[in-house]
Amino acid sequence: MRRWRLALASALDRVERVGRRVGEGLGWPQAWVREFARVSGDPRLTREEVWVRYAVRRERAQEQLTAVKTEEDALGFYATSDYLLYRQIIHRRHTAWRTVLAGMGRWGQLLEFGCGVAPVSAWLRQRRPDWTYVLVDVPSPHRDYAQARLPQAIVCREVPAVGAFEVITALDVLEHLPDPLTVSIHLVAALQPGGLLYWNFARGAGDVNLATPARREETVAYLRRNLRVVWQTRETIWQAPELVVSAKDARWTCQFCGAPAVDARRVCVECGTQ
Repeated sequence: MRRWRLALASALDRVERVGRRVGEGLGWPQAWVREFARVSGDPRLTREEVWVRYAVRRERAQEQLTAVKTEEDALGFYATSDYLLYRQIIHRRHTAWRTVLAGMGRWGQLLEFGCGVAPVSAWLRQRRPDWTYVLVDVPSPHRDYAQARLPQAIVCREVPAVGAFEVITALDVLEHLPDPLTVSIHLVAALQPGGLLYWNFARGAGDVNLATPARREETVAYLRRNLRVVWQTRETIWQAPELVVSAKDARWTCQFCGAPAVDARRVCVECGTQ
């Protein structure tokens, strides 16, 4: 039943995305422009000006991006450039998130890992205002924007406590990490038994892709081994799934040693990890 709900939600998301693009092409007023103008404190900002700013920053960022070779380089770029702020605003401007909404109850906690401008949480909060939203990303203009548009959210740099979240999203982020496997271990640990992890792992070269192919394969294998795939978009030889939805079974196993023997406090009786 859950699989069909997710598939239907994904189809509705695609329909809405197409409808919004058509509306933008016809010149309809755009809610994303109004929000960006309000949050950024520039009430006269227009759609055309946003696109011009994005194009200028994209051209300027190309030389900077070619110099990014290490995690330290990437952190410096994230902290000083607002290119990714504009890119995410543009790329996520028509995205709907019923697919995530389908996995949410009336109350709970959602972690948006690698949140960027927090497109998932911003869309969901209008529909699930009683949920707690936690945004995780490195210090950057796009994280500052996320905090400004969602002042009620908890914003931090590291993944919080073990077993705290009913839903976690990690979208378009794992490929940017030098050690996505360790991060994935922490994400799985932070997921409540029965909770859902929405994730993907892009193939090919990107702007700041620090994960090696070997690390990518290790991470994907870990997530598929330790979580049960509930639903995913189509995967091809050339393209990884745009979205994988995985569940943490109620019979919790230790994410560090793999032992299934865990006591009531979710402390592994084999290695002692909580």
